[in-house]
Parts: sequence; structure tokens; C-alpha cells
Amino acid sequence: YTLLNCSLYHFPVLALGKLLNITSLSLSRNPFTTIDEHSFYISSILTYLDLSFTALHTIGTLTFYNCSKLRILNLLFTKLSLITPEMFTGLEQLQSLSLSNIPMSIQNVRDVYIFSMFTTLSELYVPHFEMCCMVHDIKCISDNNKKAVFSTCSNIIDSIVLSVMLHTFAIMCGFAN
Repeated sequence: YTLLNCSLYHFPVLALGKLLNITSLSLSRNPFTTIDEHSFYISSILTYLDLSFTALHTIGTLTFYNCSKLRILNLLFTKLSLITPEMFTGLEQLQSLSLSNIPMSIQNVRDVYIFSMFTTLSELYVPHFEMCCMVHDIKCISDNNKKAVFSTCSNIIDSIVLSVMLHTFAIMCGFAN
């Protein structure tokens, strides 16, 4: 179901009252800035939610409380500047989370282990590659380098060419000394 570009300035709890049986919802390109707590409480079978390209800057602590079946959450190009673990309470089956192109700095992540709370997460899209260091065994792609895929900080140099260049440079520096 799509409510794409519908000029929604407010997204109240009652908005989903008639949409009880939807599994996919796009609210993309709407100007709302906040989502009330319990807005998706009656959407327990929702598996896909697209909130991209909205003016969203605040997500309540219980917004996704009853969204245990949600697998894909797209927050691409929102105005979120702070990420807290409480924002994601209830997302027990989340597999893909997109936080790309949001105006958030690495300092505005309240808990460095925030992404480890997602036991089923397999894809994470983040604004800064340093955030990829917060995850293990998850495909993590940052805005800084869309072509590079990091799963942990320990393998941040997975590129064969880059690895060979670094090793060559290190050997040359060793001979120069």
C-alpha cells in the first residue's frame, strides 16, 4: 500500500485503522516530522515500511513496539539526527535497515552496540563508514563509499588492489628506512 507524496503533515495512530491487513507500506515523500508512539501498533503483520525522503526527525520510543514482523525499514534521506536503541524497540525480525543520507554524526549514536540488538539484521546502510565498525557479520554499506562493503572493522580493507597497494607501500617504506 502506498501513501507516497500525499502531503501528510501528521501521521496519527488512527491513520492505519483501516489498513489492518497490509504487509507493505510506503509513506515516502511526505512532509511529516514525527511519528507518534504506537502509530504502527495495529500493524502487526507489516513486513516492509518505507519512510524515506520525509522530514522525519523524531521516532518515538514505542513507535515500532508491535512491529515484530517488520523485515525492511527504509529511513533513507530523513532528517533523523539522533539514533537510540529505544527507537527500534519491537523490531525483532528486522533484516534490512537503511539510515543512508541522514544528517547524523557518529557522535549522535547513543550506544555503540545499537546494531547488535538486531539478531536477524543482514544489511545495514549508514551515513558514515565508522558506523560499520559497530556491527559484526552484517553487510554494511556507507554513504562515504557506496561501492565498498564492510562487514567489520577488521576487514575494512577487503579490496585486493587496495590491500596489495598498502602492502607494497609498507615494504617500500621499510626499505627506505
